Amino acid sequence: MEGAGAEMGPSGAAAVAMGLWVLVTAGVAGGPGVEAPGRCLLSQYRSLDPRALEVWERPVALKAEVALTLAVLGTMANSSLGSTLDQPLHTLGHIHSQLQACVPAQPTAGPRPRDRLHHWLHRLQEAPKKESQDCLEASVMFNLFRLLTRDLKCVASGHLCV
Repeated sequence: MEGAGAEMGPSGAAAVAMGLWVLVTAGVAGGPGVEAPGRCLLSQYRSLDPRALEVWERPVALKAEVALTLAVLGTMANSSLGSTLDQPLHTLGHIHSQLQACVPAQPTAGPRPRDRLHHWLHRLQEAPKKESQDCLEASVMFNLFRLLTRDLKCVASGHLCV
């Protein structure tokens, strides 16, 4: 995982940021003409602060969040924004594959997620079944900005993340 941040490089981060900027300015993540979701509580899908997690839990949380982000953006890519999202989806797909190499699908022996991470992972897994697409899109947009500015750097630095 150490190389994931370095492999993405400035151009990969810029591509993701540019895709997000286009989405926000196009009004997909909220704006005039876009109705606010009725019962959407974005705070329940907020990213966990990686500094509050054990080092081994950080890639687990990040992998789950990137997976949900890919699913939501993949749905959006089927709309008129398809070509706009190609590069960000490709970059996030690469990040997700790097995380999959770090996190076993089903941990057999070894540490189990603590309660906080376990409950957060469960809420994240249930979100697509319980929330509107608008709510998921808004949550993903907010969390992507945090992901780009804080979480990737922290997870990639491992023990140095304090």
